[in-house]
Amino acid sequence: MMLQPETDVADFEKKLQKVVVDNVGPEIQKLLGVTINQFLANGGAYSFHLQPFSSIYLYSQHDYGIDLNTGCNNNILTLNNVYGNTNNGIYLFSSSNNNTLTSNNAYSNHPGPGIYLLNSCINNTLTSNNVYSNWYGIDVDHSSINNTLASNNAYGNNNHGIILESNSNNNTLASNNTFSNGLYGIQFFNNANNNTVIANSVYSNTSNGILSALTTGNRQWLTSKSAKLAPF
Repeated sequence: MMLQPETDVADFEKKLQKVVVDNVGPEIQKLLGVTINQFLANGGAYSFHLQPFSSIYLYSQHDYGIDLNTGCNNNILTLNNVYGNTNNGIYLFSSSNNNTLTSNNAYSNHPGPGIYLLNSCINNTLTSNNVYSNWYGIDVDHSSINNTLASNNAYGNNNHGIILESNSNNNTLASNNTFSNGLYGIQFFNNANNNTVIANSVYSNTSNGILSALTTGNRQWLTSKSAKLAPF
């Protein structure tokens, strides 16, 4: 269960009481032949509480480790370990906006990206995530705009460390480290325009450090790059 950051947990637990009565009550009736009120009056009891997770390991061998699918907004994902999935690690799809992903580890997800924003995912913030040994590191795709990628480490991925593609415009990449990837450290492709690249470290990638192909208006400042650079 994922709660909005402003949720009052104690108040939410009280509201769960009705959910418990509605679902546990029929089972008590079936098993014991008494209503839940009779069960409690006869000395029966039950209890529950919400247990917060500070670190979650998600190894499923399914398509996605975490899937925010179609209009999933204003969520916070932090300190998750997402690995071994058969497509994407963390997947934001179709107008999933204003989410924050921070300090997650996404690795060994194939053949997809460690973190994938697809189809008009807007105003999301990705910070301090470690994304490695995936097919791609972080992929921002198909009109996903105004996202911020900052202080992420994308390394040892089969293809690109970070790729922005297909009309994914006006995103900001700041202080990311992309290294030892199979192709490019950072790639802009197919009308991924007007993105800003500030103070990233891009080095020891097999092909190019930063490649901008079929795009316009991308800007970079204070970026440290190794050899094997394509025109930007």
